[in-house]
Amino acid sequence: MRALQLLIASYIWIIILRAVVSWIQPQPRHLLVRWLHKVTEPVLFPLRLLVPPRLLGGLDISPVLAILLLQYGLSALRRWL
Repeated sequence: MRALQLLIASYIWIIILRAVVSWIQPQPRHLLVRWLHKVTEPVLFPLRLLVPPRLLGGLDISPVLAILLLQYGLSALRRWL
């Protein structure tokens, strides 16, 4: 259980790092940028389809939604176990 909590918390920080890095417009070929994209895109892409940024004036809220869902899942898991 503790390992899963640590994994989810780490993933949340990775999502936050991707969001922060996106604000500074880094080189897309940079190794860290490519890794962040590869690791987070499988979660963020489906959320982006549900709430397209074009509906919010270009604002991508998929990282916020992902973090909320992960936190909710972690909370539900704690109650279940």
